[in-house]
Amino acid sequence: MKYKNIIFCGDTHFKESLPYLKGLNSTIKHISKEFDGKDSLFIQSGDLLDSTNLHYEKVVSGVAVLLKHSFKDTIIISGNHEESYLKGNILHMLNLVDNIKVVFDHEIINIDGVTIALFPYKKAGQMKPYSQIVCNTHFGLAHSAHKDSTGVEFYPDSDIVDFSKCNIKTMFFGHTHKHEIMKDGSIILGV
Repeated sequence: MKYKNIIFCGDTHFKESLPYLKGLNSTIKHISKEFDGKDSLFIQSGDLLDSTNLHYEKVVSGVAVLLKHSFKDTIIISGNHEESYLKGNILHMLNLVDNIKVVFDHEIINIDGVTIALFPYKKAGQMKPYSQIVCNTHFGLAHSAHKDSTGVEFYPDSDIVDFSKCNIKTMFFGHTHKHEIMKDGSIILGV
């Protein structure tokens, strides 16, 4: 078996100021310690960082070092907070780290027979094609709003995706900040 654990983590929204960086450090170290990080796959639901306005090169470099040494492998799906009209997506540099992969387009991964569908955030209107995808997987992780989540009325329609054509045993959602378990069994990871 390639991994002892597969860890799904909600949006982190890390900021560059000291309390948040200390929080990042202690949170990642705690998760790594509790779930044998050196033998685990860590999958993050997007919005790793809170803003593209911060000194992101410094923060991304620090996050890269922390994740590289905390988990066997890390997958991050791109969220809306990493997108900038001026800078593009600020997470591209993480793909330079050998055990970190940032996903920018839908894909299905297979880990020892466990299939996971990944649905990163896309700019306004570009996530609707996800509704047409047909798949059959064990897990799914999307950086989009669940149609029945608390506060969904504050999200534009373009952030709500219907995954009913997919047969996904357990669907996880990032993007929405309140942790919830939905009637359909989907899990909103929260912040």
